[in-house]
Amino acid sequence: MANMTAEQVAAFIEGRKNAVLATLNPDGSTQLSPVWYVMDGGKMYISTSSRSVKMRNLRRDPRISVCVEGGHGDYRYVTLSGRAEIVEHGEELQIRMRWRIIRSYHDSDASAQAYADSTDDDTQVLIVLAPERTVARDYN
Repeated sequence: MANMTAEQVAAFIEGRKNAVLATLNPDGSTQLSPVWYVMDGGKMYISTSSRSVKMRNLRRDPRISVCVEGGHGDYRYVTLSGRAEIVEHGEELQIRMRWRIIRSYHDSDASAQAYADSTDDDTQVLIVLAPERTVARDYN
């Protein structure tokens, strides 16, 4: 097992990997959600509905952890932890990053737009994580 360098971490978490986001329920247990994300300037951006359990949890307690793993045959993972910042629906950053996230997981603008249209409502918000702690391991 080896720790990954900052450059290796950045290369690993780029692209179309899914992440698992952890928030804290009121009773202290964890709530896990698979999410899409985009990294930009060292921050992780995640779009979600303001009505989701993860958002209710984050509004009460902003502590967050996110794990990105390599999948079958790629025995690496990166976890990012810190405090979430919430960008509300309709703010320029929320609109712009929501599109970037959706587009990065689709093969065409048309496919991305169809998905965006099917999920667009007045509840979309943006979670921003500026990691305070990063753990990265390579078991390959």
